[in-house]
Amino acid sequence: YEGEQLLGGQRPATGFAPALGIGRNCRIERTIIDKNVRIGDNVVIRSAAGADDYEGERRWIRDGITILPKGTVIPPGTEF
Repeated sequence: YEGEQLLGGQRPATGFAPALGIGRNCRIERTIIDKNVRIGDNVVIRSAAGADDYEGERRWIRDGITILPKGTVIPPGTEF
């Protein structure tokens, strides 16, 4: 369901939310994407085998795999 309200009631600082799903011209490698994730156009997500574990607000890295949790919003042009 593509409603007006984002999951968790959060809206990006710009007030703009990409469409539900993955935008155009994205390069996504070694990534697990949970449901209801919004990824803007021209996003690059990479992590290398052996990368350090990381836990941030919008993503986690475990054993070199990037994880985007449920309801995450990645603005257009972001590069990890």
